[in-house]
Amino acid sequence: MQAAAAVVAGLGERGKNRKARTGGTAYTLALGWYGSHVEYTLCRDGHWYFSHYATVQSPADSAYFAVTLLRRLGLGPNDITQVYVYGKGIAGGDFSIFKAIFNVQPERLNPIPVVDLDPTSLSADFDAEAYVPCIGVAL
Repeated sequence: MQAAAAVVAGLGERGKNRKARTGGTAYTLALGWYGSHVEYTLCRDGHWYFSHYATVQSPADSAYFAVTLLRRLGLGPNDITQVYVYGKGIAGGDFSIFKAIFNVQPERLNPIPVVDLDPTSLSADFDAEAYVPCIGVAL
């Protein structure tokens, strides 16, 4: 999960443009979606802060666990300025519940911009988000 945080940090220039809504610290939530579990990586001002994983059945369950995790850390949905999703089998609207809760549109965590790789060299159906942990470890 720290590898996902490395990718988030690599995209830091985008993140720096997102100010905390309360004028304080900006938090980014990266959600890793896999068949067996969900990974939660929380970054504070673009750097790894906390990670956790849980077994869940649906994106709605993953949102519930995300809010519960934030509460345990003394944070709330308004503290999150960016939500990223990575992993396997991510469909377009699956994580729309996160927009309703965090008031930010979840984005796919695309690791390609943080490495020296021409995106046009990849096939159109290449699932870059599935490689976030691999690329993040290499960073």
